[in-house]
Amino acid sequence: MKINHFILISSLASFNFYGQKSDYVVTKSLDTIYVDGISITDFKVKTKLANVKKQFAIDEIKSYFIAADQKHFERVDNTFEKKEPTKIDKYDYRQLENAHILAYKSRVKYKFLQRLTLGKVKLFVEEIYHSGSASSIGQAGFVPSTEKNYFLGIYDSKVEPMNYIGNNTFLKSTVDLTLTKGVYDLLKIYLIGNTEISTALDDLFLSKPIVNEKQIIELINEYNKGVELKKQ
Repeated sequence: MKINHFILISSLASFNFYGQKSDYVVTKSLDTIYVDGISITDFKVKTKLANVKKQFAIDEIKSYFIAADQKHFERVDNTFEKKEPTKIDKYDYRQLENAHILAYKSRVKYKFLQRLTLGKVKLFVEEIYHSGSASSIGQAGFVPSTEKNYFLGIYDSKVEPMNYIGNNTFLKSTVDLTLTKGVYDLLKIYLIGNTEISTALDDLFLSKPIVNEKQIIELINEYNKGVELKKQ
């Protein structure tokens, strides 16, 4: 079944960030502040407007938009799994270093993920850039790489990682999202209550070649459109 392109209805207009020509941040009080530049740390959102720089605590900003890349980022709870502290050998420098890294990560309460869909069901991606590793043993030079992690959420609920279900890996984190069996099973849960979308998902899963990220985004957006139409 073919999913047609569509124009989101006005109730989703507040999320229609594509086509904007200026960077901006949205505060927790839903004020939009247009700026010339944005930079992010684990605890601060830094903005620049003309020659004026301003910092916000990360929990003061709900989302931000980078116009040059046409990318929208939304704040979510950090899903880092906090582990029980273990006894550390003070002479084991590797263990001490790892303990400091884990302690730092446990203090990071929020992070920003790029939002790919509009409406109820939210699809996010996190891109982690690695400066490079040796391309092969005995060969000089480094090859940079990008790791991609995908997440699903509904409205403002806690996001769920898409990379794993239980202990079964079903998505290679170095490639764009595709409609593997694991992704299909997860979408069947999230895109519930719409027979047309459910049938379309089944058809896409059985189609060849394997469905890509763009088609998955279109399917979720079509589902979200139906959710908004029911509210009319």
